[in-house]
Amino acid sequence: MKFIAHFLLFVVIFISLTNSAEGQVYKWRKLRYELIAGGGVSNFMSDVGEAENSGLSKYFWTNVNTWRPVGVIGMRMAFSDRHKAKAVLSTGFLYANDAYGAWPENQYEVRTSITEISAQYEFYIIREQKKRNIYNFLGASQRFRNFVLPTYLFAGISGVYFNPKTLFDDEWVALRQYNTEVLPNGKETYFPVALAIPVGIGIQFKIAKYISVNIEAGWRLAFTDYMDDLGHGDYPDLEEAIANGDYTRAALSYRGHGFDRMSDQLRQSLEEYVPSGSRSVGEWYDQYQFVTATLNFKLKTGRKGQPRLRLYR
Repeated sequence: MKFIAHFLLFVVIFISLTNSAEGQVYKWRKLRYELIAGGGVSNFMSDVGEAENSGLSKYFWTNVNTWRPVGVIGMRMAFSDRHKAKAVLSTGFLYANDAYGAWPENQYEVRTSITEISAQYEFYIIREQKKRNIYNFLGASQRFRNFVLPTYLFAGISGVYFNPKTLFDDEWVALRQYNTEVLPNGKETYFPVALAIPVGIGIQFKIAKYISVNIEAGWRLAFTDYMDDLGHGDYPDLEEAIANGDYTRAALSYRGHGFDRMSDQLRQSLEEYVPSGSRSVGEWYDQYQFVTATLNFKLKTGRKGQPRLRLYR
């Protein structure tokens, strides 16, 4: 009899806890749409500024001096309390410099503006909660109340536009127009748009009933090796370029001469030596990462389930 009584008590408590937990999950059908806006920083992993090809640095490297800003806007839609999708427009900069890598003698420096449009699927390991989180760091009795952080994984596909430039004669000069490398397929230049695969993880802090802050760390693998203008191709015929008086093309194709502006000394250096053959020995396609913080605002839903561009108050 005691066992039955204890078992029934356990069932009652379990059902109560379950109902309580379910009551914390937000009503996704009513609040399925969100407006996203925010920003963060980017990290660029390319042939320029590449770390020594050993250990962990073979797969990931970063330097705070190469971080650059990125902005994010978009919209999210929920299909259930665990499955969501979002469309995101990101724009900002990527930067790399051999001065912060394993081969500073190469002396390449590149900055590229990027515009990325992506569609991403999100799976929530910990679902969004109905109540906002309360954080009180002053020692009050409600400290860390409802400290449940919705956590999700995301993956998708992106299209990214890039335009690599280098600093020369005190100006950021676009490199693609100079055909600084002969591609492996024989073409003189690369297409400035590429596909990329974004993957990552995010957490959510609910700061109001209809507003949350999401922090995401995302990795992008781009299907191009020319976001830094340095790929797997060969040097163009720089001797011919110099013979034709095209010193600028020669100077931008090969930066090991150490000059950052056009001068008689640079011209003489290029006349004495220019390389030929392979221009890079990188093993990977270019990769970049975003760490962002965004504000997410719930949008009202129309009678037919469509989003309305009106915020809850």
